[in-house]
Amino acid sequence: MIGFFDPDSIDPGESPILFARIGALIGFIVGSTFGVLFSFAEARKRILNLSVVRAGLWGAIASSLFPLLTTATDSMIIVMAPIGAVLGATSVAVAKRAERIQARLMSAKL
Repeated sequence: MIGFFDPDSIDPGESPILFARIGALIGFIVGSTFGVLFSFAEARKRILNLSVVRAGLWGAIASSLFPLLTTATDSMIIVMAPIGAVLGATSVAVAKRAERIQARLMSAKL
C-alpha cells in the first residue's frame, strides 16, 4: 500500500518480500503469545463459555507486548493493539460458531 500511495518513501532494499517476512515473524510471535496467555487465563473452559470480549482483551495485550519488549517503537501499540483485539475476538467467535454448528449436526444425526 505504501508503494501505491507514497512510492518515494520506500528506500532501496525495502521490498514487499522483506516486509512480508517481517510481518509473518511478528504475527507468529504475537499469535503464539496470545495462545499461551489465553490458554492460561481461560483454562478449563469450554469454547462456548469463552468470552469474545476477553479474547479481544488478551489479543490486545499480546500484540502490545511485542513493541514493549523489543526495540520496536512503542507507538506501534496504537496500530497493533486494535488489530490484536480484533483477531483475538474473531478467533474465539469463529471457534464458538464452529462448536455450535458441530453440536447441531450431532443432534441432527441422533
